[in-house]
Amino acid sequence: MKTAIVTGGGSGIGKAIAKELAQEGYRVVLGDRNEDNAALVAEDINKNGGEARALLVDIADEESIIQMIEKTVEWTGKIDLLVNNAGVNFRYSVEDCPPDEFDLCIAINLKGHYLCSKHAIPLMKKEPGANIVNIASTHAIRTQPNFFPYNATKGGIISMTKGMAIDLSKDGIRVNAVCPGFIETAIMDPEFYEKSGYLEKVLPYHPAGRIGQPEDIAYAVAFLASRKASFINGEALVVDGGRNSLTYTLQ
Repeated sequence: MKTAIVTGGGSGIGKAIAKELAQEGYRVVLGDRNEDNAALVAEDINKNGGEARALLVDIADEESIIQMIEKTVEWTGKIDLLVNNAGVNFRYSVEDCPPDEFDLCIAINLKGHYLCSKHAIPLMKKEPGANIVNIASTHAIRTQPNFFPYNATKGGIISMTKGMAIDLSKDGIRVNAVCPGFIETAIMDPEFYEKSGYLEKVLPYHPAGRIGQPEDIAYAVAFLASRKASFINGEALVVDGGRNSLTYTLQ
């Protein structure tokens, strides 16, 4: 049985990815700073015939990452797939962004991906067909006002993905990224969206005719990690219902 680590696996997109990978036959480790949330997801996976374990991890802390990797190996003896999903979203203009929050965004969204990969790679080299999938964002490609430094870190993830893919190709490890568009998750404030009508405002920008769901990203991750994607390497797959292709609304 293959083993996958999903950081930020306790909620939202990470939760959907973990559940989909379990359906695909992976033994799943859910690394999350909220261990209780991750434990609930792991419990649900286990109740439905899968194998999952929740581990506490702080992606901004290298020692915490090392412990997550070590505990994964103690449990499963291997790592076949790493999904670097954990992240934060700080929204400022360039002028208003506090330097400490810039540093924290870099530490989690970019350096955290690097550190998780760095410490997982030696073990992944032993597994044929190993994969790393980094979760970026369409904000890395086309953004909007006051999304700094989030957009900068997501752009960095795409560049890092390409560099990692080149460096690790000799070891048989593929590295790709998924760029989610607007995805409806539980982290959204239902009251805000209901009062503001924001969902109705963004819907015309989606040729697919709907807002993205966490499962849409999970399916993309599972595909990139599969043998069907064995000739895809160093790519950033946009999953946004066609929104990134529009220059104006459909209405």
